[in-house]
Amino acid sequence: MLSVMSELLRWLDPIADIRSDASRLFVSGARGAAAFVPRGFPDVLARHRAARGGHREAMLSELSTAGWPKSACLGEEEKRLDACQTCSVRLSKLWLHRGQCLLCETKLRSRGRCPYGGARCSRSFCPHDSRCIVCEQWSCERCRLLRGDGEDVWQIAAQHQPDVIFLDFDRTLCTTKAGASPLSGNHSLDSDLVALCGMHQRVYIVTRNSRSEDIAFFLRQHGISARLKEEQAHASEASGLRGNVEVRSIKREGFRSKVNFVLQLLADSMGGSEATGLFVDDDIKELTEDCEALREVLASGRLLRLLFVRSGGKE
Repeated sequence: MLSVMSELLRWLDPIADIRSDASRLFVSGARGAAAFVPRGFPDVLARHRAARGGHREAMLSELSTAGWPKSACLGEEEKRLDACQTCSVRLSKLWLHRGQCLLCETKLRSRGRCPYGGARCSRSFCPHDSRCIVCEQWSCERCRLLRGDGEDVWQIAAQHQPDVIFLDFDRTLCTTKAGASPLSGNHSLDSDLVALCGMHQRVYIVTRNSRSEDIAFFLRQHGISARLKEEQAHASEASGLRGNVEVRSIKREGFRSKVNFVLQLLADSMGGSEATGLFVDDDIKELTEDCEALREVLASGRLLRLLFVRSGGKE
């Protein structure tokens, strides 16, 4: 508790000093997939989750053989007990998590289902670790679906050396919400993704936002060599890469999905079959749409996907 309070006190002063023309510090995710927090904002609950995880398996084994302890089903008043959404057993809140008793949660996982999101998490549930990428903030190399912030993207790009990088704009590279112009209001860019744009030779900003011209202009204002599809890229010069970042609006170009665009660009890059890519977006739907079309390129290891979150939301 002391660490939480000290962290809260640490950020109260900069929050209080914010003015209307200042850069944003905290921005909540529109769909719960991303939260913009300042660099250095820690995950204060990581230590507690690690301690809980160490005893979970032993507890589940005991419950499956001996049943629920008497204290789990007793309360001074009936209203103090809540029903499991799956089996309807009434238990105290200690034995329920997000509406599921611990035993039903385990059974649902064994059936390949997310115990919390149900059918809507069918594409984000990892069959290898029985965890949900979204609901449980999980990453899986075998699914080719990771979760991380800008620094993670930078490190993954350095490690895997993809031929092409595909970055979402709204709520990922920039603090804008879907469809908004970055030239309206005070918006900022993720510093690690900006650095990546300055280092990699081929980056596509893949967005549903139709304001491509505004996006390219805004990126150039912040030192990124951005261009539109119809603008010719310049060769690399001594001062750095020129025109290596291309802004593409799938809405304006008529692509049915971002996955469709990514797959087409991979097929057209470097002769096709050998091109590799890194696809970064804050919306799990964008990363998992067109599953059948994705299957081959994921199995071959040519595409790695990353669900983007800000520092403090990874664990």
